[in-house]
Amino acid sequence: MKILILDNAQVRELLPMPECIELMADALAALARGEVFQPLRTIARPPDAPGLLGLMPAYRSGEHGAFGLKAICVFPGNPAQGKDAHQGAVMLLVARRASCLL
Repeated sequence: MKILILDNAQVRELLPMPECIELMADALAALARGEVFQPLRTIARPPDAPGLLGLMPAYRSGEHGAFGLKAICVFPGNPAQGKDAHQGAVMLLVARRASCLL
């Protein structure tokens, strides 16, 4: 299986902000039409962990059907070390091809 991994710069290059705004408008309209299944996010806060894990799944039906998952960890102590508090990734699994984009 081929997995495509894009970093922040590649995402910005391939999805300019005007196109991203259009796609987000389309995604929100699809959600309003009931074409998107988006359960509440799951938050895991282990008692001794320095942060938390958030999982945000979704599924969009139709011609461009896909499963998506945003997974983030939030580490409140990171900014004091010069790092971002939020670390994460978005995974897209295209339903019609059964392939994965990461």
